[in-house]
Amino acid sequence: MKFHNELESTFNYVVNQSYTTVQGLHNVSSYLSQASTINVESYGLPALEIQKIQNLNVQINQSAVKLQSSTETNSVQIQETINHM
Repeated sequence: MKFHNELESTFNYVVNQSYTTVQGLHNVSSYLSQASTINVESYGLPALEIQKIQNLNVQINQSAVKLQSSTETNSVQIQETINHM
């Protein structure tokens, strides 16, 4: 029983870390979106830099979605395995 409890505790920690990472990626994405719209005294970022930020933002969002999806799928399967131990 002790092993089962420790295994479940470790599992929960890993899942929570994954969700924390997903939230962090979403936060970075939001910051990048805001950064690409900054204008200081009518001076904005060059179009090429804005495009680079937008491309990076897309990659970050895709990574966050993939991590969240994988975490949800895998956590269900792992939890079922733990429950059968």
